[in-house]
Amino acid sequence: MQALDFGLPTAPDTMNRWASSATNGRIPRIVDAIDAETVMFLMNAVYFKAKWVDAFDPRKTSPGAFMPAFGNPQQVPMMRNNTAFDVLQSAEVSIAELRYGNEAFVVDLVLPGATGDIHDLIDSLTPQRWAGWMASMQRRTMDLVMPKFTLEYERSLNDDLAALGMGIAFVDGAADFRNLFDPNQPGPFISAVKHKTFVEVNEAGTEAAAVTSVTVGVTSLPPSFMVNEPFLLVIRERFSGTILFMGKILRVP
Repeated sequence: MQALDFGLPTAPDTMNRWASSATNGRIPRIVDAIDAETVMFLMNAVYFKAKWVDAFDPRKTSPGAFMPAFGNPQQVPMMRNNTAFDVLQSAEVSIAELRYGNEAFVVDLVLPGATGDIHDLIDSLTPQRWAGWMASMQRRTMDLVMPKFTLEYERSLNDDLAALGMGIAFVDGAADFRNLFDPNQPGPFISAVKHKTFVEVNEAGTEAAAVTSVTVGVTSLPPSFMVNEPFLLVIRERFSGTILFMGKILRVP
């Protein structure tokens, strides 16, 4: 808790400095201006940075085709590695799980099956189905090809939270916040919920706060996992299963 005079012209800068400090400078600004009727801000931040257990060799990164959900094929930097990782490949889903640092944290790259669509896959996702996929993963050594990218995302969550059942909280005088404020004063309400994210995935690892043919000089190609179409990215704690970040990547920024 911190008291702050919202009438001060420096008040937004004070909160933005907090956001920047809490995210190691990756989200430097969250508050643009403060409305005269604003009485409170509730802010939280999460920051994650980790190196791969098996880092990608930057010398093997080269342009490759990514098929976005809309628009023309993209030429993007594709990282390549031959390593052991947990994988699931079935008719409904393909998942590659890469481990970080001390192997307590992982990222799951989730793609639909051969004839599926990423939106349909996400719509059908349930805790039970997710748990079943995680239990079916097997460790294999394969060629992995995935995009290198940095993304920033910002969204107002008012409509999303209202659709989940919180609509009354955004209506002036309708919500009950008497335990937070003077019950004799006009009832407050939530005016805005803003969410900002930053994710960077590169050869060294991941920092978050979001088809090309490669000729190899052998007679037969090793098994491979290709991330060259829209996918779901999930960063989680491996032992508890707690999800820290989840994002749908429709095109590579």
